[in-house]
Amino acid sequence: MSDEKASIDNSQTVRKLVHAMSDVINTGLSYEALDVCMDLLDAGVSPMALANIVRIMSVEVKVQTELNNDSQV
Repeated sequence: MSDEKASIDNSQTVRKLVHAMSDVINTGLSYEALDVCMDLLDAGVSPMALANIVRIMSVEVKVQTELNNDSQV
């Protein structure tokens, strides 16, 4: 197996494990969202900054969902 193939296989394995851990701790993040987060971390984004942004966006989505539900009643 080439080094490139091994690297791709390892990356896919890591991503599957991260998604499984995310499910266990109930983050609510989709596979795609976790994939984007991992890409951002690989690109050098600060983990704390990313965590704060994800937290803020999660709260904002909940607020918007509640507002939409209230307006449909």
